[in-house]
Amino acid sequence: GVRWHLPIADAATRDANAAPPTQQRFVLSVGEPTMAAAPAEVGTRGVTVTGAVMKAASVLLAPFINPILGAVGTYASFQWESRYRPYALRPVRAGSPAAIRDAEMSSDDWARMRKGRALLLLHQPFGRAAGTFGVLPPQVMASLDAAYGGRILAFDHTTLSQDPLENAREFVKRLPADVVLDLDVLAVSRGGLVARAIAERQAELALGARAITIRRVAMLGTPNAGSALFDPTRLGVMVDVLSTAICCVPGMPTTEVLDGIITTVKTVGVGAAKGLDGLMAMQPGSTFLKSLNTGARTTPADTRYFAVSSNYTPNPGALTNLLVDKSLRSILGEGHDLVVPADGTAGSNGAAMFPVTDALALRGPSGVPHVAYLANPDVHAQVLAWLTA
Repeated sequence: GVRWHLPIADAATRDANAAPPTQQRFVLSVGEPTMAAAPAEVGTRGVTVTGAVMKAASVLLAPFINPILGAVGTYASFQWESRYRPYALRPVRAGSPAAIRDAEMSSDDWARMRKGRALLLLHQPFGRAAGTFGVLPPQVMASLDAAYGGRILAFDHTTLSQDPLENAREFVKRLPADVVLDLDVLAVSRGGLVARAIAERQAELALGARAITIRRVAMLGTPNAGSALFDPTRLGVMVDVLSTAICCVPGMPTTEVLDGIITTVKTVGVGAAKGLDGLMAMQPGSTFLKSLNTGARTTPADTRYFAVSSNYTPNPGALTNLLVDKSLRSILGEGHDLVVPADGTAGSNGAAMFPVTDALALRGPSGVPHVAYLANPDVHAQVLAWLTA
């Protein structure tokens, strides 16, 4: 299991613009942790996990205040994301997410997008489109590519420092000035909130001569009602759970996600948690969620939402012990995917388009952790049914 030890002072609640404290106090557990043996299959990932942990250690040994981050404060995470996770619209050519890491939309790509309905991919927090959707089997991507006539694009965006509405505004800014888009969306986790902002808040997006119609949105593990793990006082629990999950679940983009987690740890560790607007937007009752989950329907009548949620119970091992140690059930309720309550994706939340009636609920042995929706065959089949029907 992976555990981060954060300072016990007021780092989570101190004003983000205040100077970092000159001293920090940490409390570390004494003695060996009581961990049950991990499942045998996890051992096959020893090299990958070791490499990721070594990378984490090398990053953490760097100074907290450095030439890239500058003075730690409200904009520290934004400066890091601007350099290492910049905004970009990327074509998914030949249905291969691996090819989108450095590609940019060309005039030919935009001409193709105008010819029919296109699919927009929106990634999870801490990640990027290439890593998030790179776990999809080639046959699934080939089916989506064929269904949309090669019209698939991905939006790389900030997830730590800016809220989903700001992400939606930046999406619009990167579109051609007169483009007319007819879109379906496949969104993982926080990406679903960006999709909803694009679909439901168009009056606030400065569209100009552009037109965007959202037809179908498939949301996987989206915290539509929020998650208590994104409360500033619980970010330590959140990074422990996600760090352990990505090391225990085969096929995850470990290094990519871990980079974002490390930046979050650094920001919280020097008392600038309130500068993590992109994460704070996902706590229940946040300003963003309050504005999103109230009011009359603002989407066209043929806009449809689909949702996948999960209640995950891990096998005995690192995750099981961590969940007990962190009392995750008391934070998220009886059922959850380690991050989002099981009824928080499709359930009633005050928004006109909820509850989502066309939903897949993964329960019992079929439950998956928050980081592994796109690795599940049942999810593949359901997404294809929703988006290619």
